Amino acid sequence: MAQITVNARTYELVPLDDLTLDEAMVVWDYTNMSLDQIPDIEGFHPGLTKALLHIAVARGEPGESAQTIGRTVGQIKVTELNSVFMAVSEEVADPPPAPPPPAPAGGSGAASSSTGEPAPEPNGPNGSGSLGSATGPISDPRISVP
Repeated sequence: MAQITVNARTYELVPLDDLTLDEAMVVWDYTNMSLDQIPDIEGFHPGLTKALLHIAVARGEPGESAQTIGRTVGQIKVTELNSVFMAVSEEVADPPPAPPPPAPAGGSGAASSSTGEPAPEPNGPNGSGSLGSATGPISDPRISVP
C-alpha cells in the first residue's frame, strides 16, 4: 500500500474500492466525478489527488475537521508527490494481454490463414455462386488483405 507523509506523519493511501460512502462524497466534492468515472482519468487530476490524500489523513486523524485537513493537504507541493505516484504505479500490475480475436466461423475469411500458409484448394463444386463452384462466380473476384 502506498503511503504519504504529511506534517511528519505517515498515512496509508486508500484504494477506491475500500472507500466508505462519506469518503466517496469527499471524492465527489473534490472532483465532481462518481467513482465509476475515476478509472477513465488519464494523467494527473489534482482534485482526485487531493481527495485521496484528504481521505488518508482523515482516516489517520479522525478528530480533525474536514476544513483543517483540506487546508493542510492543499499546501502539499505537487512535486513532492512524485515519489508517491511512483510507488502507486509500481504497485499496479500491468493488465494481462488481450486474447487474440476468435477465428471467423465460415464466411469470406474462413479460408484464409494467419500463419502465412496458402489457403487450401477448394474441394469441388459447392453451388454457392463463388469461385470454385459449379455455377461460377456471381461477380468479379475481389482480393482481400488480411
